[in-house]
Amino acid sequence: MDERALKPRYREQPVLLPYGKVGIVTRPVGGGEHDGTAVLILNTGIIHRVGHHRMYVTFARQLAESGFTVLRFDLAGIGDSDRRPGELSPVDAALADVRETVDWLEKNSRIRKVVLVGICSGANLALLYGGRDERVVGVSIIDPTMPPTIKYYFRELLRYSHRRTYWRVVRRRCALAAAAWFARGNAVRSAEIVDTRLGDKAIRRFL
Repeated sequence: MDERALKPRYREQPVLLPYGKVGIVTRPVGGGEHDGTAVLILNTGIIHRVGHHRMYVTFARQLAESGFTVLRFDLAGIGDSDRRPGELSPVDAALADVRETVDWLEKNSRIRKVVLVGICSGANLALLYGGRDERVVGVSIIDPTMPPTIKYYFRELLRYSHRRTYWRVVRRRCALAAAAWFARGNAVRSAEIVDTRLGDKAIRRFL
């Protein structure tokens, strides 16, 4: 058997990022960074940096074997990362976490460009941050929140209004929307849950 096949073609290193965030950098053996570009993997909801069924671990190692530097890290308050001090909103705090992590990569390596990877809320965060930083040269997203339009609701009404179960769904939506409105009005929100939904009017204008 070829001994080279048994040797990993990547190396991993735990890192401590600003404000107590914890990450794992996976690099190709012998450097070989692709054009100074790194891949930055974002949390999905409150799932920490290993991802669903350790998918981000496998993904990071495969990318590193192809010559890319990959950083997967926990946003503040998720996984092994400390909570962020201060009074930033959850979304602003998450955006700051990403910016600080990109800054760290640029300062501590030859990285000058990043590609953001995210699923669900991680995809939302990648969209929100990607247009604000010239160092972001691409995003790879799965299942982001797509803000529904009036046409969407109209077509939904035509298609499903004859079903009794549809109106139960509508009542549940209204109850959830009312609860969310009440929670925002009373500042009842966990610091660990990053609400990155894209339906807010200001966010929709930005997108």
